Amino acid sequence: MESERRRTPTSAHFRDSVHLIPTPVVEPHLYKRYDPLILRGWAIASIACFMMALAIALEAALAVSNHKQGFSVPQEHIFSLISTQFLTTFFPIIFFAPLALLWKNLDQLLRQYQPYVALATKHPSAEESLLLDYLVLNKFASLRRSFYHKHWLVFISTSTALAAILLQPLAGSVFAIKQTPYTESGNVTNTQSVGLAPDTNQLIVFLAAAGYAGASVFDRLEDPPFVTGGWTAAEFTFPNDPLLNGSMTVSTVAIDTKVNCVVPSTFDLKIPGAGTDIIQSTSAQGCSGTVTFDSSSSEQQYGVVPATNCSSATSLNFSPVMFWFFHINAQGKPEAKSVFCQPTIGMFNIQAIANLNNGSLANVTVLSRYTQPNNVTGTQPYNGVVFDTSSSDGFVQARATAIGSEVAGAILRSATQQPNGPQATFDDLNGFLNITNSVYTRHLAFSAKSVYYVPANQTLPAQMTSLVPMIWLQPLAVHALALILLLIALAGLCVHISHGRVRRKLLLTSAPGSIAATVALTSRSGFGELLHPYDDEVTIRRKLCGLRFYLDERTGAILADDVEDDNDDTETLLLDHKRYNSFRSSIMTYETK
Repeated sequence: MESERRRTPTSAHFRDSVHLIPTPVVEPHLYKRYDPLILRGWAIASIACFMMALAIALEAALAVSNHKQGFSVPQEHIFSLISTQFLTTFFPIIFFAPLALLWKNLDQLLRQYQPYVALATKHPSAEESLLLDYLVLNKFASLRRSFYHKHWLVFISTSTALAAILLQPLAGSVFAIKQTPYTESGNVTNTQSVGLAPDTNQLIVFLAAAGYAGASVFDRLEDPPFVTGGWTAAEFTFPNDPLLNGSMTVSTVAIDTKVNCVVPSTFDLKIPGAGTDIIQSTSAQGCSGTVTFDSSSSEQQYGVVPATNCSSATSLNFSPVMFWFFHINAQGKPEAKSVFCQPTIGMFNIQAIANLNNGSLANVTVLSRYTQPNNVTGTQPYNGVVFDTSSSDGFVQARATAIGSEVAGAILRSATQQPNGPQATFDDLNGFLNITNSVYTRHLAFSAKSVYYVPANQTLPAQMTSLVPMIWLQPLAVHALALILLLIALAGLCVHISHGRVRRKLLLTSAPGSIAATVALTSRSGFGELLHPYDDEVTIRRKLCGLRFYLDERTGAILADDVEDDNDDTETLLLDHKRYNSFRSSIMTYETK
């Protein structure tokens, strides 16, 4: 026969007097069970439903945010001292702070109730009831203690309280301000149309373009506004808004400049001396060029001359050209290179995408050829570096000299800026070809802005895609926050429904925890006679060892029984329990009479 434990209504060490406590009259206006408002079923259900609805709303808002590419916000701060990023972080944290605090308080109440719940559901030892105080433990110690005692409601409740701590940091991470492309339709004014400028022969435009080409080599400048590579688009106006940061898409006209540069098929450098040094080159297309110079005048020389025998050009302004470059290498040996170029232009209807902040062309898409009547199409294009100035004044002649010198000098300057210096460019068969293509194309494309366009005023449809601040919901933060909200709501609802059923067995009429409430529950229990005011926790634990505690069903008082090990069978144990219940019933009957 297995050993059983017997509860006796009295102890050899103390005697209770609970039978002297009058039976409470169970009427609503005289006897009201203590039940905090926040722990009532409807309150817990409301909180759980609100959190589940909030989780669903977050997921729905995320879907809308992704579909609409964010939510618009004012481009200027509403409050000058507060940034939008602060507002989108601070207020979500404040919004979720009450929820985190609420579940913390719910967990504290549940842990405060746990010793009384244990007394109402079983006959625990002092360690599991009277000496158990979850409130003085931190949450991790509470998890460990509740797992040890198998107090699963406390374990789950504390877990939800810990999870609720994550609500605020996740809420602060839900919103993000991103610069998002936003497209809207509108109109722009096209300020140029195709036409040959009347003052081209003054060469002012070509001089400015040559200067920009040279500066772009020295200072590594990008293409100017409305120019990209060999494309030169007709200019149009931009919105006068300094806050805009995006692009404008416009269907307009553009000129495509191709320099068509090639290396010579034959090349000969003759250095007879006496200022009669000669460079002779011939291209595969039949172009030829001859330069006479004095190699002793400088270690580096350059220039541009018209190419002959390969074009039907009626003027030097439109003839092919030959760029030439000379230097003395480190061994004192003279070297030279030449490049032939024959520029052409084409006119197209394009879709241009220009940056709003600086007017540079980001992309050009050809739609069709430009077929409207004009005085540019069909004419020979300017070479932009060699000019017929026989009938011009001295200023124009000086400009012509400066233009050719500037462009050729920019090409040689670019060669000297290469990682291995100019020698690597002279050694490379196509070294000067690549540099000439780049510098000469930029020069002619810049010139085209003022040579092949004239002022105009025409309204064109456009689409403005600007980068504006938008509020986006972060997917990871939203999913994590929604998941935690659902888990807390479901776990908390189940825990507190179960806890509510257990609390119905408690006859508590005041909040547990105060000294007066504790004295009221134990004043007639008797086991207090075993304790002294100066007993420490170890002494109290030793004195209460061997006792089992429970709540009296009639009065709600805390009672204690001795637990003895014997060899009685289960029937004897049940008989003793029935006798004890009979004794209590007789006392209650006597008090009623």
